[in-house]
Amino acid sequence: MTQYTFRKAVATLIAEASDSKTAAKQLGHSREGITERHYIASPEQAPDSSAVLEMGFGTGPQLTNGWR
Repeated sequence: MTQYTFRKAVATLIAEASDSKTAAKQLGHSREGITERHYIASPEQAPDSSAVLEMGFGTGPQLTNGWR
């Protein structure tokens, strides 16, 4: 995963949970425009792959003491 891909994923998740202004602040952008154009993925760019990711990563192994 590249730094750009990671930043785009973070911006997209924050924008979905909150708004693009919050995502822009997290990325250090002074305005939302750059964030919206280059970092927040539209549904066409990022189809819902959560089921596939869950199969691959899941919630991780659980140890008896509660730590992962």
